[in-house]
Amino acid sequence: MAGASGSSASTRRSSRSARGGSARAALERLAPRRSTVALEFDRRPRDRYGRLLAYLIAADGTVINERMIADGFALAYDDRDNRARAEAFRRAERTARSGRAGLWAAGGFDCPPIDFRRDRCR
Repeated sequence: MAGASGSSASTRRSSRSARGGSARAALERLAPRRSTVALEFDRRPRDRYGRLLAYLIAADGTVINERMIADGFALAYDDRDNRARAEAFRRAERTARSGRAGLWAAGGFDCPPIDFRRDRCR
């Protein structure tokens, strides 16, 4: 999802898996399997690994990326090329963090996903 980074929350595999499962369940509530979502693209439609970067728009107009951040199951990701919704995503993250929503309640973002992937968490 463009502008959002998912949960790689802990160095302990079982904890990370459980938190990732919570995020997956939240996403499936917003976009159940086989549901139709619209894809909205910003300036760069793919990342350097070829992954699609899109804003997911539900049939009711909900921006799923933003909702995942606001519900505390993803972090706002600042991408210099895809910035159309960056400020809204940062606001959603501040609100989720201050309200201890989703994974914020359980310390799930003590190690941000990018740091986890680079083995910077202990």
